[in-house]
Amino acid sequence: GYAVIRISENPVRKLRLGRIVDLVYDPKLGADLLNFMTYISVERLLKTDIDAIVAVAANADIGRVFKSRGFFLSRIQPAIIKPSRFDLDELRSKYPSLWYITLGDSDLDNYW
Repeated sequence: GYAVIRISENPVRKLRLGRIVDLVYDPKLGADLLNFMTYISVERLLKTDIDAIVAVAANADIGRVFKSRGFFLSRIQPAIIKPSRFDLDELRSKYPSLWYITLGDSDLDNYW
């Protein structure tokens, strides 16, 4: 698996946010890997003089790990989904080596 973290600065609000942008992992490996990736992400961000860390839990497993690490739900993040002609089960069977299929990604770009 891998984690993507990033720091954003808002000069008007004088805030530096650490962001856990992506956590990509094989769910078959269990919560330990996800927990470890979250731990490392938080530790690295805390070393950079940030004011807060934000993240979006894409599924219940990630949400549970975030809660266990002291994160809390501040607001529901809406998602806009456009129907398309694809079958997710078919995609998964055609590409079994892919751990994660995404058809869009916001990376928390407009969190402010």
